[in-house]
Amino acid sequence: MKNKTLAENKDPNEKEGEDKLLLQYIEFARIVNNDEGEEECLGAMAIITMLLRGLLIQRDRMNELEYTVKDLKRQVKTLEEQKKKE
Repeated sequence: MKNKTLAENKDPNEKEGEDKLLLQYIEFARIVNNDEGEEECLGAMAIITMLLRGLLIQRDRMNELEYTVKDLKRQVKTLEEQKKKE
């Protein structure tokens, strides 16, 4: 989730590795869901928890980017005002 590599910069091996990882997560959820000794839907809950965590990570990254953009705009405006005064 924290990998910041752009999709167009990933090589085929990285994409294949991500696909395999997703399939492993799905298989894990299926096995846990079918395990009589585990709580009902535990596999699905685990996947949902991971997805929610991913959403929180994305939210934090978007907030950080938004703050950075606003700060840069403020800096540009300040520089433009200083330049006008010269």
